[in-house]
Amino acid sequence: MTLVHDHDRPRRIGMPEAVLCEGKQDAHLVEVVATLAAAGQPILLTRLPADRAARLDLAAVASDAAHDAGTAGDVAVFAHDEVSSTAVLHGGLPARAGHVAVVAAGTSDIGVAREVTATLTFSGVTVTSDDLLAGDAVVVRVGKKQQYLARFV
Repeated sequence: MTLVHDHDRPRRIGMPEAVLCEGKQDAHLVEVVATLAAAGQPILLTRLPADRAARLDLAAVASDAAHDAGTAGDVAVFAHDEVSSTAVLHGGLPARAGHVAVVAAGTSDIGVAREVTATLTFSGVTVTSDDLLAGDAVVVRVGKKQQYLARFV
């Protein structure tokens, strides 16, 4: 496989690459992680279950590649979040103005809500997350929802 990394993407559109790990062969994913870790730019990896990241030892792959290339820096080279099935190489982007609330309709949506939260956080956006956002929003009394949501209006 020939990996083509768009090194100019952050300058061109203001966002680095995101890698959808689902569907990639293991060998290709290891190559992608090693190449992007060596490049030293922040990268978001999505749909990466913890067992796959551990089985492929992607933390060590990323760390070794970054150290060999001299791009390790002060930020953890590889950070994985089990609930959202996301990982970040070389930290996230600088903070941006604004604030976002992510609301899940039920506990079966938590993985997706956490993926959205991880993506926004990686992008430098402040995300509100508490029990209302992490649980069954539908069963919360209307008055409580209105009181909570009034903080964002």
